Formats: sequence, C-alpha cells, structure tokens
Amino acid sequence: MSQSQIRFWIVAGVWLTAIAVMYLHGLSGALFYDDIRPLEKLGEIDSLFSFAALDFVLGEISGPLGRPVAMFSFLLHHAGWPDNLPSLLLVNVLIHGLNGVLVYILTGQLLRMTGAASPHPHVPRILAALAALLWLMLPIHAATILIPIQRMAALSTTFVLLGVIVYLAGLQLQSRGHRRGPDLQILSLAVCLPLAVLTKENGALLPLLLLVIELTLLTHRPDIQRYRAIRLTALSFASLAIIGYLLKGLFNHPFEPFAGRDFSVIERLLSQPLILVDYLRQAFVPNWQAINPFQDHWRHVEHWTLLSPEGLALAAILAWLFAALIARRRWPWFAFGSLWFLGAHLLESTTLGLELSFLHRNYLPLVGLAILMAIGIQRLWALKQPAISVAIVLYLGFLGFSLANVVLVWGQPETAARVWFETQPASQRAAAYLAEPLWERGDSVTALDVMEQNLSVCPDCMFSRSWALALACDMGKNETVRLHFDALLAHSPRKASLSSAAKNIESFYVLLKEGRCAPGQAYNAYILLERLIETRPPHARKSEIANLWWQLSRLYMLDGETKTALEILQKSMQIN
Repeated sequence: MSQSQIRFWIVAGVWLTAIAVMYLHGLSGALFYDDIRPLEKLGEIDSLFSFAALDFVLGEISGPLGRPVAMFSFLLHHAGWPDNLPSLLLVNVLIHGLNGVLVYILTGQLLRMTGAASPHPHVPRILAALAALLWLMLPIHAATILIPIQRMAALSTTFVLLGVIVYLAGLQLQSRGHRRGPDLQILSLAVCLPLAVLTKENGALLPLLLLVIELTLLTHRPDIQRYRAIRLTALSFASLAIIGYLLKGLFNHPFEPFAGRDFSVIERLLSQPLILVDYLRQAFVPNWQAINPFQDHWRHVEHWTLLSPEGLALAAILAWLFAALIARRRWPWFAFGSLWFLGAHLLESTTLGLELSFLHRNYLPLVGLAILMAIGIQRLWALKQPAISVAIVLYLGFLGFSLANVVLVWGQPETAARVWFETQPASQRAAAYLAEPLWERGDSVTALDVMEQNLSVCPDCMFSRSWALALACDMGKNETVRLHFDALLAHSPRKASLSSAAKNIESFYVLLKEGRCAPGQAYNAYILLERLIETRPPHARKSEIANLWWQLSRLYMLDGETKTALEILQKSMQIN
C-alpha cells in the first residue's frame, strides 16, 4: 500500500469518526408530530410476547401494509419508553452507519462490474469509501436519523440496498459461469423486496432501481447477457405496475382535492418540481437552519406560467430526465445517478396524496447522486490542479460544518424550536412546536405572539388560527377571539383542512369547561362548527365530519342541552 493510500484511509477513518461524534450530539433530541401516534402505546407494553405487543406491530396505520418490520424494531425499545428515547435515536444512527457500509459495498461492486476503476485495483475501494462517506455526511439526512419514526425510511433503505447488493452478487457469479448466479438474483427480490415494503412502502421501488442499473451501467457487459431479456422483462413489469398505480391516481378525479388535503393531484404534480430542486439545494448546498422536521411552509401551486419558478423547475427536471435517458450509453454514470435519484422519488413525489414535502424522502434517492459525486471528485482530483483540490477540500469542510451545526441544534430542543421558527415563520408546525411549551409553562403572551407572527405570513394557516383563538380566549382577549373566529368563518371551505380547522376546538372546549374562557364564547364555536359541517368540501373524510359533529355535541353538553347533544352524537356515530 502506497503512502498516498495510507494517508487516504487515515483521513477516511478520522472523517467517519467525526460523523459518528457529530450524530451522538443529536441523541438528546425530541419527539415530533409524526412520532406521537405510532409510538404512544410503546410504554404500555409489558412483554414482547403479549397481545399488546402484537397489536403494536400489526396495528399501525401509517401505510396500507402497516409497516410491521419497522414497528417490530420499535418494539425492542418498549422498556423504559419514552425516557429511553436517546437509545432509540442511537439505533437510528447505527442503522445509518450500516447503510453507509452498504453504500460502500454497492459502489465497489458497480465500479468493478463496469471496469471504471481499472487498471489500479485499489481505486474501487477508495472511490467506494469516498461515496459512502459523502452520503453519510450529507446534512439533509439528519431529518431521517434524528426523527424517531423515520427509522422506517432508513431501515427500508437498508433492505433495498441489500437487495441491490445481492442481485449484483448474483450477476457477478453468473459472469464467472456459476450456475447459482440467477438463483441469487431471484433471492434478492424474493427476500429483500418484501422486507423493504413491509418496512416502508417505497421499498417497492427496488425493481425500478435494479432496472436503472441494468440499463445504464451494465448495458455493455457481454458475460451477463444470458437471461438478460428475462431479467429486464421482469423488472420492467414490476416497474410498470408501480407507474400504472400512480397513473390511476392521476386520472381519478385529477382536479378534485385529495381526502384530507387542500390540493388536487394536478396541483401536487405542478408543485413537486420546485420542491425537488430545493431538495437538491438542501442536499449539496445546505442551509443548516432549514434542515428541520417542519416542511409545511410549502404551498401547493394553483396557477403557474412557464417563466414562473415552478414552470422553470418543471422544465429543468424534464430536461434532466431527458438528458439522462439519451446519455445512458455515452455517460452511464451520469445517467445512473440521475435516474436513481428521480426513480427513487417516484412514489412520494408524484401522484399520491401525501404532504408536499419532507426531507427524509431523499434518504434513498441521494445514494445514486453520492456515488456520481464521488466519481466526479476523483476525476477532478486526478487533474492535480491546486485550485481544484483546495475547492474540493473546502466544499467537504463546508458539508461537515453544516452537519455539525444541524446536529447540535437538533440535540437542543428549546434552541431548535426558536431557530426553526425564525427560519420558517410560515410553518404552522414550527410555530406550534415553539408555542406549545411556552403555553404549558404559563407564558401565553409569548405563545400567542408566535402564532400571530405565523398568521402574519400565512393567513390561511387554520391550525395556527385555532391555536391563536384558544390562547386569546385563555388570556381573556375577547376582541382578539372574535377576530380569529371571524377569520375562521371567512376561510374558504375549498382550502380548509377540517382536521386542522377543528383540532384546536378541543383546547377551546377544555378552556370553556375549566372556566378559563367566557361562556359566551361557546356561541362562536357553535357557529364555526355548524358552518364547517354545512360547507364541508367534497374531499372531506367521514371521520373528519364525524369529529365535527362530536365536537359540537360536547359543546351542547357543556351548555346543559343534553337532549340536543345526544341527537348530534348519534349523527356522529352514524357517519362513522
């Protein structure tokens, strides 16, 4: 081993240690909105071999398949929950490290199978280590690793990467004439695909990612041509099944809002290109303050032109996709990295009725771009130009500095709440994350000020409006309460999310019951709930409508009108 190789591995070891130490500072983080419901029953489980444990594993509703593999991994933390949150986050960090090892193995396989690293046998190991370290260090991944429930995304990625590695190992065996090669390829899909999907549904993209590799990096390999037509046909059918499912959503009432959302499938599709561009910016030129759990400041696009930011982003994404497709033979690594990224976003960034943006959606997609980036850095470094070398070192230092800042903030929940709201004042969740502990400590004045700041930049944020209403009522600011009720009543039913608009009626009800709101304020709540019921949008879920009736029945019960309350409650039960 040469002196330069020794120096590289020493630097790589220090680099890896620094990443691990950085993430350890984030273990003192907190639970967030998506963590609460799936994990709330964890502390009630006394034994791994109980009906409560079985219900916890099989009863999750985050996805259509229940994600039982991910839920079983959380079950192992039942003793001492939620005080043992740091141990759960530590396991997330360890899974991230394991995935880094898998990226190293995968990159080495691809380099050897394409011959990109010859004639120097040590280059594949160095390039693979560079790709893995780059991917591990991307600050955007903190939004996967340090949100407890996003172990689902990280662990699903583990099984996807394992599937790709085993598939490629089968191809390598086949290239050497081993008859067990095709068996290993089948095994990769038969085992890893179900495990990935039962951890999180975007594991279903494994066949598509294998197809990307086959059509970009492995096109010219004559020693694996046997059974290639069968492989490509099977992978293509699996990929087309996913695309067909997504297209079904596109043609099924494309202009009607999704249930529980205020945007349609067309509006979501028009909104995603700009979000994808922002993902890339946050991945490679990050603003460490904006890498946080709260991405609800994004608003869907209702109207756009070709020269608008959304139109330009759409043109850029389509041009990138077209360039990757036509360049797959001439520039296979560019095509591989590009199509891997775009393909891995196919489920969560197209026609499904999911929220517009979450940073953890980039965890798997960025594997391809990290490998492409490592190859680019290696080729630039080989030019032996001092200015280029200095620029590369400075850039890597910038990524490390950004990751350190991100993780340090995440590990200090109170500081994080303030920083995240100051960075994204249009986020309702960031506002609530800052305001709720203030209210619990009795500082209603500051909490209300936070909500008013949010509403000043997001007047349609009905969840914050409801929060502000409850806070003002608690403080006896009757005129402010009236103004917020008027704003809620004037809000467009087409844009309303009933669950958000009605959620804080619960807090308002508690304040009325405890005598902390003037009894006369209940009248405004009656009007609001009845209007929400009468003018409910066509996309409203039955459960949302039933919840409104139930909230209304409780207000009547509080006023002593038991008969009316029971009649309304019966309506609620009939709807459900």
